Amino acid sequence: MQKMQLKIYVFLKIALPVLICAFIVQPAPRLFAETVEEGAIREGKVVFYCGMVAPDVRALADGFNKKYPQVKVEHYRAAESKILEKLLTEKRGGKTFADVLHMAGIWTGVYKKEGLLRKYASAEAKVFPKGFTDPEGFWTTYYNTYLTFIHHTRLAPRKDLPKSYEGLLDSRWKGKIGVYNDEFEWYMGMLEYMGEEKGKQFMRRLADQDLVLRGGRTLISTLLVAGEFPVALGAVHRTMAEQKEGAPVDIVPLSNPAMASMRAIGIHANAPHPNASKLLVDFILSKEGQTILNRINRHPVRSDIPVEPAVDAIRRNLFPIGPRNPDLLHNYKKEYEKILLRR
Repeated sequence: MQKMQLKIYVFLKIALPVLICAFIVQPAPRLFAETVEEGAIREGKVVFYCGMVAPDVRALADGFNKKYPQVKVEHYRAAESKILEKLLTEKRGGKTFADVLHMAGIWTGVYKKEGLLRKYASAEAKVFPKGFTDPEGFWTTYYNTYLTFIHHTRLAPRKDLPKSYEGLLDSRWKGKIGVYNDEFEWYMGMLEYMGEEKGKQFMRRLADQDLVLRGGRTLISTLLVAGEFPVALGAVHRTMAEQKEGAPVDIVPLSNPAMASMRAIGIHANAPHPNASKLLVDFILSKEGQTILNRINRHPVRSDIPVEPAVDAIRRNLFPIGPRNPDLLHNYKKEYEKILLRR
């Protein structure tokens, strides 16, 4: 009896207070699930594989870090083909470093086929125009490069310009049209816009115009300004930047839509920082992120972002160069080289 009383005394005197203290210091159970922002702060960083030039990536990252200073943005910058090559190498090695991925629109099917993307339906994407988001939710276009024909205003005055794509086939433009020698994406967009057979016929006739083929859109634009040819296929954002510097260049006012070369954003299937990935994607697609892209001459996709009148006119008459079947891309590439480059 005395032993039982001693045990009870020891329990009440020593063990019970310890148990009570342990219960008191336990944190209260969380009533709500962790938010994306809280998860991102816990993860601490996000890695962005991007094809934009470094200063442009930095502009986006700075805007994000101003809003979310506790989440560091790290980026790997390379050409889009190199980004895909790196991702596939990492996949074969069983490693994942990237969180958020930049992709050319035509290659998004390859990313999906390779299992590199996870679904994420950002609320910000709901306001994006049809054709610029993935119906399955794997990617969203976050900016466009508008491809259309431009002209030297003194060598090709406005009154002499073609009114449509077919007008470029007039004999007066033979040997006078500059084209970047790797406009494969534009070629595919035009075939989709015109229809396969009509598009190929147009491309053959365009090639008969003795195109002045050069390596790089920047070089094509530079040579047009220098007067090497009066008309060229160019990028609108570069043309407008040259206009502001006083160059004699302008956009040919065609009745046909400009081709929208889409640049998409998505989250890696095995993103190490999933919450920070969502937060960065949301920011880039938001009005705030799209405004930054507009400021650095990357044409935003959101229609509620004010742009210059000339860009707005083009934006209202666009044809998106959408994703392609991954198994057919190589065939299109060979076809482009055979028809346009005469290889």
